[in-house]
This record gives sequence, C-alpha cells and structure tokens, in this order.
Amino acid sequence: MAAKERQRRRRESKAKKAWRLLRDAPTNIDDLPDDLLECVLLRLAASSPLCFIRAAFACKRFCRLVADARFRSLVDGGLPGGGPAVLGHYYTLNRPANCRHHPPASDPPFVPSSSSPPTGHCFSLDYLPFDRPRELIDSHGSLLLFVNGPWGTSWGHRHYRRFSDLLVCEPLTRRFQGIAHMPPPLGSLVFCGAYLIDGGGGERGVGMSNYRVLCMFGELACVFSPGSDGGWRFVDTGAKYGDGEDVEFPEDTQFVGRAAGKIYWWAPGGLVQVFDEATATFFLMEFPKHMRWEYHKSNLRVIGGVDGGGIRVVRMTGEDLEIYGESGGGEWAVERSVRLADATRGLPGRQEVFFTAEAPAATGS
Repeated sequence: MAAKERQRRRRESKAKKAWRLLRDAPTNIDDLPDDLLECVLLRLAASSPLCFIRAAFACKRFCRLVADARFRSLVDGGLPGGGPAVLGHYYTLNRPANCRHHPPASDPPFVPSSSSPPTGHCFSLDYLPFDRPRELIDSHGSLLLFVNGPWGTSWGHRHYRRFSDLLVCEPLTRRFQGIAHMPPPLGSLVFCGAYLIDGGGGERGVGMSNYRVLCMFGELACVFSPGSDGGWRFVDTGAKYGDGEDVEFPEDTQFVGRAAGKIYWWAPGGLVQVFDEATATFFLMEFPKHMRWEYHKSNLRVIGGVDGGGIRVVRMTGEDLEIYGESGGGEWAVERSVRLADATRGLPGRQEVFFTAEAPAATGS
C-alpha cells in the first residue's frame, strides 16, 4: 500500500509541475483555436473596422479566416447597424471619349472614408497580374470588376467597344479571377456594359466564392458564373414597351443605380429598366406622370430606402435636389427637397457655376 501511495503522489507531483510549466509558459495568438479567433475578429470588425482590416493582413492564418465564406456571412449579417462598414471607395476619373480605346494611365485610387486610414497596401492592386493599368467598370460589396483589354481598337466611345477580357478581384483578400471574352461571333458584338451581381446561392453577401457577372453586348445579355459548373448563359429580357416592341439592352451610360438587389437604367418614355439579381430577369418600371422628366445619367439616381427596404429616387433639377419615396399603394411623393445653392453657402470650394450648369446626381451604392 505504501508503494502505491508513493506512486500516486509522484504522479500528482509530475502533473502539478507540468501544469505550472504550462501556466507560466509564454502564449500567443496561435494558441487560440479557430472558433475563438473568429469571435475575436468579429468583435474587432464590429468595434473598429479599420483595425479589423489591418488584422486581416497580419498573417496568413488571419487572412484565411477572413476569406472563408462562412466568416464573411457572419460579418455581413452580424455587425451592428445592419451591414458591413464602408471603409472607403475606389474612384475613376472621366476620360475623353477619344481616349477610351486606350488603357487608363493608372489604376483607380482608393480613398478611405475615415480620417485615420488603414495601411495603404491593404487596398493596393499591385498583386493583380499584368503590368498595365485596367479600367474599373463596376464594384459590388468587396469586389471590383475591371476591363482588362484588348485595347487599341479604332472605336472612340465605350458604346462601340468590343467585348473585352474581364477581371474580378477582392483587394481585402488579394484574390482575383480572370474572365476571357467570348469567341467570335458573340465576342465581336458591341460591348454595352458589365456588372457584378450576387452569386444567387445559399451564401449571404457577395465575395470571390459567391458572385456572378451580368454582361450586355449587342442585343444579347449573358450571366457568367464561376466554378466548374459555371460559365456563360443567356438571359431573356422578358420586357417590352407599351406597343409590344422589345426593349433594347441599356448601355452603361444609362446606369442610374443599384438598390434592394436590383440594377436600374433609365429608358425612353419615363420608364426605368430593372434587372432583378435574384431571378436574373429584366422588367420595366414606370413612374407616374409627375415624375416623367427627361431622364439621363446626370439627373437621376436610384438609391436604397430606409433600412434597406424599397427604393428612393433622387432627382437633380437646376439648383434643387429632390428625393422621392414610394408610399403605400404605389404612390410616389417628394420626401425632401433641398436648394443646394443655399445649403452649400459658405462651404469651402463652393462656386456659383456649380448651380448654373447641369450637375450630376448624388451617387448611391
């Protein structure tokens, strides 16, 4: 009995010594399992989005967790305020029409929305292939869509450019995917525009694992889906004017907004052409008579409604900015009207010419 008792005490002594060594040993973030580390990153994303972005680039493990589709769905659906924070925007500069058949001089700059910007490399595009600049044509969520050539055609306006190679990238995770243009004869048709849309699967939000590209050229429209079972498929408009005539596909110059899972373009006759991302179908929306002004890209914008529900229409007319909202029964009414010449008086950089010439409508994501 005495021998067994000594063995028991020896085992307990070794266990206590091992526990003390483990307790006193230095620890680091790698000692956290993935599920606990996800909780830490989620709290960081909610409290300080900029610090969250910096953390995502701290090491390969953090980047792997942030890029995971499950984590992305938690971020998109679980942050206070109903959605992910806007950390900034990429900007493109208008180029003369006769220069659009050449690649732009540089990649679009990123402008942070905070006075305390994150590390510059977090949103750099230097990881993309090819050393020539690309033209940014759309963005959605954390994704950017670029035209990647071919350049050098003799067409002056974007409307007359041929279907080009596309490039989808996500600066946050530094991932990208190239999309080759369609072969002739489809690839030789007029390129009217391309837009990023949700993937349409069970995942929430949009990311490199959950996206599609809507592309319009000539009198056709196609949707590209990535993956082994993806590729291009044609889309039927299903939309007609009042006289039964088929609606022509809009050009990118007619784009007036994206809201509530839909993309909007102005159309003749007081109509707005709409693409529903969920069903991948087109339809026409008609405004009431008092809203049938002369639409164009610089005086009309469709934005999201309160808490993401419904839509609002922003109109620029002379010095006034008007916001229309849809009430019950399909009625539209002015929710707010602002005389910009008065509201901006005293602001730095203000010039009277801003209100005597046609000004662009406020943009909305």
